[in-house]
Amino acid sequence: VRRLTSEGIGVKALVRPGSDTANLERHGAYVVRGSLMDEQAVAALMRGCEVTYHLAGLTSRTSPTRGDCLRANVDVTERVANAALTAGVKRFVHCSSAVVYGVIDKPPVDEASPTRSDSPYAESKVMGEEAIRRAHRLNGLPAIIARFPGVLGYGSVSWIGLLRAIGKGGFRLIGSGRNRTHTVHVSDLLEGLTLCGTVPGIEGRTYNLASDHPVTVSDLVNTIAAELGVTLSGMRLPALPYAMLHRLNGLTYRSTGRELPRANTYELFLSDKVMDIARARRELGYAPTFTLVAGLRDTIRRHVELGEL
Repeated sequence: VRRLTSEGIGVKALVRPGSDTANLERHGAYVVRGSLMDEQAVAALMRGCEVTYHLAGLTSRTSPTRGDCLRANVDVTERVANAALTAGVKRFVHCSSAVVYGVIDKPPVDEASPTRSDSPYAESKVMGEEAIRRAHRLNGLPAIIARFPGVLGYGSVSWIGLLRAIGKGGFRLIGSGRNRTHTVHVSDLLEGLTLCGTVPGIEGRTYNLASDHPVTVSDLVNTIAAELGVTLSGMRLPALPYAMLHRLNGLTYRSTGRELPRANTYELFLSDKVMDIARARRELGYAPTFTLVAGLRDTIRRHVELGEL
């Protein structure tokens, strides 16, 4: 909202009836109160809009059920897409997640790489993408899908669990730490999303939006420890038991629809989660600039201000 209003663009935001809207209104957003389950509220939100950024969704942080995820990330996505079609929006940017790739066997992954539904959240994000592609193919929804990894920067909540675990001391790395992972700084992500909303002639495309380079998990963990002033233990835990638990969880979920407790908690340590951003560079002109250290400092500063670390 700050990014768009700072450029003189009018912004509407759908907000739950009981939510504090002071921050949104301070930055110039026009607030529509209602629920994403309310078709009339969503229709009112869309009227007069040229571009829709659909970022609302239920994440895995609260351990939601499969039904919760499907309602929030599939049913709501279809409702919002239908409202956008009715309102005649010129561009619909659907925000997805790198979670759709699961544990990656052959890094890096690009937009054509296979997806996996190994958890309620991942399954709902895959199905949400399918709903958007269907609306584009059958009804002409001018849609773009943006996939991105965990977000760093002021306001991010993606890394609070890892930050707290390292901050308590005694944290031990799982595996060698030489496997790589991708992040993205919020400023780079906003640039990518803005390009998805404005570059002409890209309807129907999917884009990976991530940082310029992946980092090793060891570098990520050590950088967090340094920023928090914590000394890490030199002892490490073997990765194999966690990898076996994760694979068993995927098989269990696909066959029964149920997850094993905490099985997805350790995914960061189990593979190279590297995203190919060549298409976004080539077709959008996407050029991320922020470093891991800058992103982590922004993230930690915000959590410290809120008393969460």
